[in-house]
Amino acid sequence: MSHIARLSLALASVALFPCARAQTGLPSNRVQPIAGTVRDAGTFHLVTNSWTRKASSASLGADTIYDNTCTGSYNGTLSGDTYVDEGRIPSPSGPTNINARPGCATSYRIDGFQIGYCTDQPAPLAFELGFFESYAACATVIGVTPSGSTLVDGLPGGATGAVACWTVTVDLGAPPGGTALSFAMAADGDGTYTGTTISNLFGWSFRSTLPASQQAGTGPMIRGNFLVCSGYDGTRWDPVVNYAEQGTGMSTLDQFRIEGVPTVAGCYYFGGNPFASFHLEL
Repeated sequence: MSHIARLSLALASVALFPCARAQTGLPSNRVQPIAGTVRDAGTFHLVTNSWTRKASSASLGADTIYDNTCTGSYNGTLSGDTYVDEGRIPSPSGPTNINARPGCATSYRIDGFQIGYCTDQPAPLAFELGFFESYAACATVIGVTPSGSTLVDGLPGGATGAVACWTVTVDLGAPPGGTALSFAMAADGDGTYTGTTISNLFGWSFRSTLPASQQAGTGPMIRGNFLVCSGYDGTRWDPVVNYAEQGTGMSTLDQFRIEGVPTVAGCYYFGGNPFASFHLEL
């Protein structure tokens, strides 16, 4: 089975607060509104280091298994940190409810993903991404072996003195005779839904390779809103499949982890508005 993954992160124009409220909120200068149009850069073929412009699904699989693209108005700004978010890709034993549907397999192959970000830095940019098939919400991923990881470089940037926002689809496939970079992820963490939702999550991480001092205007975009989009909208799990539809990632939570430096490691959210989750489509 084949899939697309799309990811992005953004933060609200309010201070961020740790979920346990044991730490201080992040400064308000770590968030900014998205100004202007978010542009689609096209598909970057990682194996061949080439682009297909104006095509966000070229050479990728037909199925979308996770969609957290529900519209948002903010992006976050990094400071040398790593952001870690969560969601769920369903197995056949997964529940049926207002925001969830069962899957069709115990494991899925990820052929690509798309990131969304804003930046005030010139091209080329690079981001490091990691995907973890089994993840405990807000847990550290330091020292944990990912199911798949990649460095995506040569990405578009912004103009001098102006912020530009982009989505970029990353193709992990390869031409005939080549070696693909796709990877498998177990559904519901281990192939079977057991316990509660938070026992069946996957995680993914995002960081910029820019020097920390140059990240003040660069970061991913916030997505997700269960009041607007369901947990299966935009995926093959929707009873009426519509891949042009935006979704709120199945079982994603109103929280994310920050780790690395200089921010104190821990679980953060946006005080309930906006929903603290980041754009990712698998």
